[in-house]
Amino acid sequence: MARGFEEDGVQVSRPIKPFRENRDEVKPVRETRDNSRPGKDREIRIKLNPGRIGRVGLVVVVLLAVFFLGRLSANNFELTGLTTTEAVVEPSQPKEVLPEETVTEPKTKLKEESEPAVEDKSNEPVVETYKNTKISLNDLEVQWQDTWGKIIALDYSIINGEPGSITPGYFLIMVEGYEDVEKKATLSSELQMIRSGETQSGKVTLDKPFGYNEKEAGNLESVTVRVILFNNDEEVPKAMASAQKDLNLKG
Repeated sequence: MARGFEEDGVQVSRPIKPFRENRDEVKPVRETRDNSRPGKDREIRIKLNPGRIGRVGLVVVVLLAVFFLGRLSANNFELTGLTTTEAVVEPSQPKEVLPEETVTEPKTKLKEESEPAVEDKSNEPVVETYKNTKISLNDLEVQWQDTWGKIIALDYSIINGEPGSITPGYFLIMVEGYEDVEKKATLSSELQMIRSGETQSGKVTLDKPFGYNEKEAGNLESVTVRVILFNNDEEVPKAMASAQKDLNLKG
């Protein structure tokens, strides 16, 4: 074949080697890495600012202080919580005893107060000298009839300041402008005994109404009325006390 090419004017520069089928004879190509550092070493410069470092350090110190203060306050709160719970539990025991004492105390007080109230004066002597007996005219019950009126009842109080019992019998009533007229108001039998130191108050009806008018009594809005208390001696009644008061009789 080489000769054919040469005859056609083609020159072969190198002989063609046949293809080797034996793979063992092929040498593998190894890759190599260059472990050498690329370039030269670089210099790094660090600048420190004392002012910034101081501020950062101050902030760190403050944060640490706040942290530790928070822990201390939390511990104190736990301790105070424990003490308060213990303090609340302690007084719960004596509360059960208090109601028993409060119940017994008023009973003894009632007994002490009731003892001096019971005093037997049934054998107290009756006195006939009236130096400390007093009466008061509280009001009058009247009935007004347009131009005239009448007294029908007497509101009174009798105070016995004597050393013994007194026996009031009746009141004698006199009205301004009617000097010659007297009306009686007799006490009922159960009211004719007042023990020493006692006060009797009530209303007694006149035995006969006391009639009056403006012509005789004058200004009926202020009329002087006088009362005298006598004892219940039937033979010779004795005056015990007297009182007078300006009253409105116009009703």
